[in-house]
Amino acid sequence: AREEIGQPSSRVCIAHFDTGYDPNHITKPQFLRTDLQRNFEDGSPNDATDRSDGAFNNLGHGAGTLGILAGAVVDGSPLGGAAFLDVIPIRVANSVVLFQNSSIAKAFDYVHSLSKNANTRVHVITMSMGGLASQAWADAVNALYELGVFIVTAAGNNFGNFPTRNIVYPARFKRVIAACGVMADGRPYADLPIKIMAGNYGPESKMPTAMAAYTPNTPWPRMGCNQLVDRDGRGTSAATPQIAAAAALWIQKFKSQWEGYSQGWMRVEAVRKALADSANLASSALSERLGRGIIRAKAALSQNPAREA
Repeated sequence: AREEIGQPSSRVCIAHFDTGYDPNHITKPQFLRTDLQRNFEDGSPNDATDRSDGAFNNLGHGAGTLGILAGAVVDGSPLGGAAFLDVIPIRVANSVVLFQNSSIAKAFDYVHSLSKNANTRVHVITMSMGGLASQAWADAVNALYELGVFIVTAAGNNFGNFPTRNIVYPARFKRVIAACGVMADGRPYADLPIKIMAGNYGPESKMPTAMAAYTPNTPWPRMGCNQLVDRDGRGTSAATPQIAAAAALWIQKFKSQWEGYSQGWMRVEAVRKALADSANLASSALSERLGRGIIRAKAALSQNPAREA
């Protein structure tokens, strides 16, 4: 899919919400918009590099998801699905488990402000973290949906379905695509033995706005080891940027038609329809855990934008 798009001159832009990025890693995206970077956690507000600390920190998590999303050339080929598109790094947390939500709300509002300007427009948001529901998140998601920004966030993870196997927020909102997991053999990344991390799914009412991508054992740039890409990426965190990259590639291919919709929300729904209609769902029974199915980025590019009706 990436090769079909090539290296466009007018690039789609993805906002990457996470713990930050590693400025020295070989996989740092080629088109990382550091001029627009923001930090809504501790530290300088204009520095999104990862300096996560504290008892429950996930230092390097952002470097890992950013590599899957848009990682640069490694061993002769690009790592990330959207390697030739723009990415804005936005640091929103020290941990993937969100105990407070003000940083996320501020990040959503920042993207909303950027998207009102044609020169800084954001087309896709990817966020590999989640937590409890927030009215501020709901308001921000609604505003971005009306503006036409496609949002995909992680469904969440559990051990033995504890503390919950239900999809967390903001992925739980129906105006957000929840990224669930599927394993290499096609089985859902769910309901695994208690000592093995598994992905969340459900309730049933949410699954029509959920999709799946591959995990675990995905490429994972190791922060602090500038040349190293491990193969131990796991969780719905690793699935989320795959879906975001596929969405961005589809928008890039059909950019003029996509921008031509008369209402912003139609742009979101057009992307959803293209991804869902091309997804792989071997049986209807799997929809309980995989939603609309497994993302197929190249197949999605054969889906023309839906008519407004």
